[in-house]
Amino acid sequence: MDFISLEMGLLFLAVFMAPILYIIFKQKSGKKKLDRHIDTLCNENGIKSENKAYIGHYIFVSDPGSNKLLTYDTKKNDPGISDLGDYKGCNIQKSWEKGEGTKAVLNNVTLVFQHREKGKPFRITLFDDNYENPLEAEVILHQAEKWSRQINTEIFR
Repeated sequence: MDFISLEMGLLFLAVFMAPILYIIFKQKSGKKKLDRHIDTLCNENGIKSENKAYIGHYIFVSDPGSNKLLTYDTKKNDPGISDLGDYKGCNIQKSWEKGEGTKAVLNNVTLVFQHREKGKPFRITLFDDNYENPLEAEVILHQAEKWSRQINTEIFR
């Protein structure tokens, strides 16, 4: 093999791999920064970040010891703290649209927290028509169902 061919091969490898590696490292550092921010929010509010879930563009952290729930909207940078003792349950509300042929297309996934006293339930819309990646709908639904079961076990303790 010629020395020039080896140099050209390494140069092309570097040119094509550098942007990919840059994106991967940038994404990992952004996730670590977000995790540190969530941990500081948890520490400020006395929540142990034992149970964490990333669903859509929301982050949920629950602490069974203090019976608190942290919700964080990554798009709006909006944290919210709720006391799980105020709720009698967590349900999933979903709606479907008729798609092509016999297919049904998931249109909306919402977590609904029912208050113990009468009043409007607390709703968190995880997926709707405006979501940036509609292919994630089923994944978000599955994660929301899993998280709803976990929250309900913490509420009913």
